[in-house]
Amino acid sequence: MGVASSTVGALISPYTESEESRTNARLLQRSAAPIRVAGEKRSFDVIVNTISPDELFERCHGELKYIGRDFHRIVFPTEHVFPEHVYFLYYANDEAFTRLVEYKKFTHHKSPTSLVGMEVPSRNGKHYPLPFRSEQELARRYFAMMGEHVYSIGRNGSYRYGLDIDDCIEQAMMMAEQVKAGGGDYPVPLEQWR
Repeated sequence: MGVASSTVGALISPYTESEESRTNARLLQRSAAPIRVAGEKRSFDVIVNTISPDELFERCHGELKYIGRDFHRIVFPTEHVFPEHVYFLYYANDEAFTRLVEYKKFTHHKSPTSLVGMEVPSRNGKHYPLPFRSEQELARRYFAMMGEHVYSIGRNGSYRYGLDIDDCIEQAMMMAEQVKAGGGDYPVPLEQWR
């Protein structure tokens, strides 16, 4: 058994400890027969994708669009900036930025200063898939190209804006159950993320 993974080497490691894992590879064809991955002929029982589906197939139907982010760091000379139970501040008005984050609220880091991140929408990076119908339909075309036992998970792999880390973990757990049961019916586990 072999497992090809685009960016997650040990996602299902309890099931693949003695197996091969490939990262940062492109799927150039789909078939039950050996396939070409990164120019090399290989056979895999399971392929796990966490990158944008269009990248997996070298954008053969066109590029899926994303909103990127520029991250600006601001250090304040105070122990805390936000109120006690506030981690994020969202701005949806005329501000150039969309969110402020006080990171030490997550890490519980102790310091006399506090780091706040400012997120500004940009074309840099693939952070948020566009929720437009045309883009979702294009993503479904790529999912239809994925063969049996090919899973596409995570925010980028599912091409869904609304996935947070807890949803990604739930997807991975569902995928692991599907692999143990012999396979799923669609590349993206859990119907609400299709």
